[in-house]
Amino acid sequence: MTSGLKTWKAIKLLLINHFPLEGSGSGVYARNLAKALVERGHEVQVLVPEYRPVDTSSEGFVTHTVLFEATGADGEPSAKAELKFPFPCFTTHPRSHFTFYDMDEGQIEAYRDVFRDRLSEILKTFEPELIHVGHIWALADLVREMGRPYVVTSHGTDLMGYRRDQRFRSSAVNAAAGACRIITISRQADEDFQAVFGLTATRRTLIYSGCDTGLFHRNVLSGEDLFKGLGFETPPKYVVCFTGKLVSFKGADVLLDAAALYEQRLGGQVATIIAGDGVLKPALLVQAEALGLKGVRFVGHLTQEKLAELYSVCDVFAMPSRSEPFGLAALEAMACGLPVVGTSAGGLDDIITPDVGRLVPVDDPMALAEGILAILELDGAVKNEMRRRCTSHVETHFSWAATAERTEQVYLECLDWEV
Repeated sequence: MTSGLKTWKAIKLLLINHFPLEGSGSGVYARNLAKALVERGHEVQVLVPEYRPVDTSSEGFVTHTVLFEATGADGEPSAKAELKFPFPCFTTHPRSHFTFYDMDEGQIEAYRDVFRDRLSEILKTFEPELIHVGHIWALADLVREMGRPYVVTSHGTDLMGYRRDQRFRSSAVNAAAGACRIITISRQADEDFQAVFGLTATRRTLIYSGCDTGLFHRNVLSGEDLFKGLGFETPPKYVVCFTGKLVSFKGADVLLDAAALYEQRLGGQVATIIAGDGVLKPALLVQAEALGLKGVRFVGHLTQEKLAELYSVCDVFAMPSRSEPFGLAALEAMACGLPVVGTSAGGLDDIITPDVGRLVPVDDPMALAEGILAILELDGAVKNEMRRRCTSHVETHFSWAATAERTEQVYLECLDWEV
């Protein structure tokens, strides 16, 4: 493999992700990367789990699916389901709370068999030159077995899975060992990957995820209808928002404790909007009631378009994570002009600077509340200037065009095309 920039050539690429193209950071990553690569002249197809077929032809690429069967009152039954259980995830997903750790041995075997068959079909009909897999996990190991060159992006939750369930460890180790290159998404994620798998720096490339600034950008919207629908008689003066999985490592419970503090100072002038779903939602509702919080509203999972609208009527974005491999939601909020108060946890250190927000210690509600109040109480002109810097920060450092270009160079190096 030679060093230096490689001459551009069109590549036939297959992107594989362990989750659908919406509802998770890695799914959004796969979708946006596919679109950006198509724009750069590559031919792209995608393979993901789903509950129904997905048509992405309008976005310039074909999406293949392995169909799972949803369960529960809000399930999405599919008569053509190939696997009779919901698609598994590492923590939770807006459309599945079934995890890899819940799977029995028969389900693991069926999962691998069905994906192996579908992958074999795609390799025969599409014949990709390179495969890019999201997560060092089961599907990356299947690609290794096929003998095709492949790249893997480690999103961080795969490392959580590795530590939690030893049944998947050999697959992860084999997938890491066989990959041409491992892409990591933050400095902390890169260090964590090295600590777990021990691969040398020459086998790893740090490439920050991009942000879809076509969707997430500053916009002036009236929040009157939104707040009326949430039970506010008049729009609150200040609005704090959180979006993410309602699981322990995202720290929504810390935000509720912080809300009790800033509500005490601001009274009925502040609202806290929590968007997302997860296994801790019932406990968080109990916590909010016990704290007597008047301005907190849980709005459930929102589409990317609805999130962009929400950000446009908020004043500050809170990300109180206990662990955060990257922090895509923080970027999306910043792209809409929202300053971010987040924790010094993993990838957020790479994203948040004093120009665009505040970093506070993990598990410190007082520091989180003070950081939020410091931004809410800024002078109007100063606050508007910070909003402008937030948008500029994302456009300058985290565009999908730059992410796709750097990823493309990894592909070219792996295929060893000379200058």
